[in-house]
Amino acid sequence: MTTTKFLTSLRLVLFVLLGLTSLTGFGCTVAFILMSIEEKSLQPIAVPLSLALASVGSMVMLWFKQRANVDWVPLVAAISLWFTGLNVLGFGMTTVFMYKEPSEFLSNLGFSIIFCFTPGIFFTLLGLAVYGYEYWHHRQPNLAKNLVADAPLNELNRADKIRRAAEYRASIVKLLKQKQSSFTNQPFLTSKLDHLETKLSQLVHRLESFESNPIIQRDLKNLPVTIAHLSTQLESESDSQVKVQMWDTLARHYEYQRLLDSLVTLMRRTELRIDETLALMGTLYSQLQLLKAKDIDSQQAHRLTTDLAEQVNNLDDLLSAVDEVYQALVTNRK
Repeated sequence: MTTTKFLTSLRLVLFVLLGLTSLTGFGCTVAFILMSIEEKSLQPIAVPLSLALASVGSMVMLWFKQRANVDWVPLVAAISLWFTGLNVLGFGMTTVFMYKEPSEFLSNLGFSIIFCFTPGIFFTLLGLAVYGYEYWHHRQPNLAKNLVADAPLNELNRADKIRRAAEYRASIVKLLKQKQSSFTNQPFLTSKLDHLETKLSQLVHRLESFESNPIIQRDLKNLPVTIAHLSTQLESESDSQVKVQMWDTLARHYEYQRLLDSLVTLMRRTELRIDETLALMGTLYSQLQLLKAKDIDSQQAHRLTTDLAEQVNNLDDLLSAVDEVYQALVTNRK
């Protein structure tokens, strides 16, 4: 039996035991209430009622373990403190009213305050604090991450897209390790995932460099105006030598404009390719989650590997095209 199955079974057993304990506690409470109506004393009710409430609270903690993301050690500690604290409070409440003479009430109350109410409240609140702290501790670091993971691609900025790619890669690698026996090409697939994440980071860097480059952004805005102005001058120019120089300058501007247009198109393709790659990684992760190890045959494994390798090649080609245009732009400026 694996550790996960053992812990799941343990959680189920504890839940059943706590459920039986709570039913017993509530049953005894009802029975004591019926008995107390005749005796006109509610003295014994506190013990079974506190047992029932402690069991129900412990079941709630156990039920929300996965959602609260509480580890087993603090969970057991929180349940133990909560359970002990409430039962000590119940015992103390019963002790207060265990007197025959009215003068014994104050001594019983003092005993309960010192030995039952104070430690009982302390243990109960400490148990809630341990559980609450663990919930908050695990929730806070993952809050932004969960928002990123749940957000549509078109609402993510580029840093979030890189973060999502890293999350996909880590999750896919984890699933591959679990299905190691059915994936003979796991090292190759893992290597391609690493390359894919690297290429995505490089493409994002190219996009940000393009958008933050003041010269390129200035020329994208001003060059069409310059070309239009020079074309107008060329039409009214009568000197042949000046016309030749103007034609040469205009030709250089047109070439530069063509390169800028190509770069803009590549940047649009890059943005789309990033989203496409993230969608592919998400699809791969979903397929691996749905497929059990015995269901993954060589044909399915080969198709997954082929799709991933093809996407890596596409990103390589796109990066090469972007770098070529950048190099051409540098050359054109000289």
